[in-house]
Amino acid sequence: MQLEKVSDASLVPSEVALALGVAQWPGADPEAAIANHLRQLAGPVLLVLDNFEHVLEAAVFVARLASDRLKVVVTSRAALRVSGEYEIAVLR
Repeated sequence: MQLEKVSDASLVPSEVALALGVAQWPGADPEAAIANHLRQLAGPVLLVLDNFEHVLEAAVFVARLASDRLKVVVTSRAALRVSGEYEIAVLR
């Protein structure tokens, strides 16, 4: 999913929930809803987050979300600096 139009890192969980087709209710925690949704899926999920450099504050959310069931690929001009991160430099 493209994050170039998301300017507030606190909106990333809701945007991820939307991309995964997770129902969102007013006042509900999107991270908990995503985790519940993933538990109900039969197989693994790959989530690609593009243009993450301007919402780096959401890196902790992404790190908590990643699991055996969900792998996350993040494109960013800056490292997330979270546990489990693998950096791969892409040269132009």
